[in-house]
Amino acid sequence: MQEVKKILFVMPYLGCGGVEATFFSLLDVMDRKRCEITLLILEDKGQFRNRIPKDIKVRYIEIPKKERGIFFGKKKMLKEHLGHGRIWKIPGYLLYNMQISLTEDRVKNAAYFSHIADSIPEFEGEYDLAVDYFGYATFTTFYVAEKVHAKRKVTWLHSIFSRFSPQAFEKWYRKMDVIYAVSQMVKSDFETIFPQIDCVKLFYNIIDPGMIRRKANKICNFDDGYKGMKILTVGRLCGEKGIDLAIEAYKRLIKEGYVFRWYVIGGGSLESIQMYKKLLLPNDNNFVFLGIKDNPYVYMRQCDIYVQPSRFEGYCTTTNEARILGCPIVTTDVSGAREQIQDGKTGLIVESTVEGIYKGVKELLDNPELRKEFTENLKFIDCDTRKEVKKIYRLLDN
Repeated sequence: MQEVKKILFVMPYLGCGGVEATFFSLLDVMDRKRCEITLLILEDKGQFRNRIPKDIKVRYIEIPKKERGIFFGKKKMLKEHLGHGRIWKIPGYLLYNMQISLTEDRVKNAAYFSHIADSIPEFEGEYDLAVDYFGYATFTTFYVAEKVHAKRKVTWLHSIFSRFSPQAFEKWYRKMDVIYAVSQMVKSDFETIFPQIDCVKLFYNIIDPGMIRRKANKICNFDDGYKGMKILTVGRLCGEKGIDLAIEAYKRLIKEGYVFRWYVIGGGSLESIQMYKKLLLPNDNNFVFLGIKDNPYVYMRQCDIYVQPSRFEGYCTTTNEARILGCPIVTTDVSGAREQIQDGKTGLIVESTVEGIYKGVKELLDNPELRKEFTENLKFIDCDTRKEVKKIYRLLDN
């Protein structure tokens, strides 16, 4: 009888982003007869919280009270002090929290994690494998390296890391047995930053084409009765996904007389939605924010063109899903794009600029035969990456 291995995955929370989507795709293909899985999270929040499989144990990282304002929000903890009548603690709390915050500055974050390291309790238990799946040189990377007991430790690279300047995390990366990168460009970028670290390996995001096609065939419409050309983008409403670039390209095309409707599926704050809507012309109803959709594949199946206007990606999951469904694709030249798309044959790869996106979309709007050619050529592409999970099994068995 095969020994069941204990695996610990560590995430900060479960939002509705691409990292979380790929995480659940990985869980779906892992053999529960071989693996006993525990999910350790920092904070019990996020739209994908209800997607955790019932057979997975969920635990929480313990953060000292003094540091909780830094990790969970200063206002939240201030309200908690007030609600419990601990008014005398507020001046000291405010003084400490005004001096420290977690930002995109990896040097400051690393210094803070090192400073509080002795106050962070170690996580109980022994594991065969501990995985910092979120990666991004954040608290979970530090935590897996320093506070988890495991025979093997892994961290994941989901994006180009040079933009984060993660050099201050080198001591924690050196404690990893394997560092998985989701694309060749991400791998090369990391190896350029850390030439002495030689354990970086490719691990493509898990894609199950059969599951995507089954979900795409479910009955669902855009619900607005629009019968014309439909363009679709799927991604969080944030700067790195380039929604603002898409809007500017859209406005140029509309001004030139093109008639179509551009839909965006993805989560974002009310402030971000309002910010993007302000970029549109008054009373413009043809750039539509649909919000989060549990099944974006039905919309991909119905769109005429799929556009990924990102500034940064690691190995874009939504572009991969769109090509499985035969969508004519315009994608910016981000990491992973050239590992997915053959430019001019299975899609268009354009500059990550308004001009690039505008030209790419215009070309496909003008050429229905080219759209048809891309769809036909995509039928011969093998997008099934479920076999990637064997890399984890080999790591467990060594």
